[in-house]
Amino acid sequence: MHRPPSVNGKIFADFHAHPSKDYQLEALLKMLSWGITGLASRQDARTVLTYDVAVKFPGVEEVDKGILARLTYNGSTGYFIKAEEVEGVNHVLAIGCKNPVEWAKDSEGVIKNIRKQGGIVVLNHPMFVPDETSLMHYRFVGAKEFDLLRKLALQTDEVESFNAQAIEFIPGVLDFSQANTRAYALARESGHKGMASSDAHYVLEQVKVAGNYFPSDNLCFDAIHHHIKTKDFVPYHQHVSRWSFIKGHSY
Repeated sequence: MHRPPSVNGKIFADFHAHPSKDYQLEALLKMLSWGITGLASRQDARTVLTYDVAVKFPGVEEVDKGILARLTYNGSTGYFIKAEEVEGVNHVLAIGCKNPVEWAKDSEGVIKNIRKQGGIVVLNHPMFVPDETSLMHYRFVGAKEFDLLRKLALQTDEVESFNAQAIEFIPGVLDFSQANTRAYALARESGHKGMASSDAHYVLEQVKVAGNYFPSDNLCFDAIHHHIKTKDFVPYHQHVSRWSFIKGHSY
C-alpha cells in the first residue's frame, strides 16, 4: 500500500473511514493533516475516531461548524468531515449531518432522515449485507436484495463502487473482489459515477489508501456536495493488503 500521488489543483478525499482513536495524538494529527478524511462513526464502534473528538485537537479550525474542519500539523494541512455509517439492512453513509441520523426500519427511511439534515447520501459496499452466521459477518446480496439496491441507488447522491477491503483474501475460497465489479455496474446503471473508499478498519495505514480527487479550491461542505452531484471527481483505486486486512478486522 502507498500514499496516493499528489495531483495539481486536486485534493484527495476518503469519506468512508473508521480509524481508531487509540493511537498516539501525533499519529492521528499526521493522518488528518493531508487530504480530506471522512471520520465515519458507527453505532457499534466505541473506539472509532469521530469528528466531535478530532475537532478538539490542536491546530484545528472549523470551516463549516459541526461538519467540516481544517487541521494543520508540522506545516501540512488537511481536512476532516463528519460522517456516519448507518448500519441496517444496507449500510448507508451520511456525510455532513451535524446530528446522529435518526433510526429507521428500512434504508429508504434512513435516506430520508439524512436528507432532512441536508447530508450527502452514499450507498456503501452495496453488494455486501450483514450476516452474523458468515465467517466475515457479511455475504453477497441475493437476487431480491439486488432489486432493492437498484431502487435505493436511484435515491442516493452516489454509490461506493470501490471498497478497498474487497480483496481476494484466499484465492478460490474467500474472494470479495467481484463485489467492486458488481457495485460499479450498479453505480453506472443508476446514473452515478461511482466513488472509492478505504472503509479503513481501525488501523491508520488504511486511511486514504483509496478515495477520490476533488477540486481543491474554495473547499467547503457546499463545494464538496456540488462536486459529487456534478460528478466532478476522479476515483482512485487501491486495495488494502492481506496483512492489513487481518489487522483491521481483528482489532
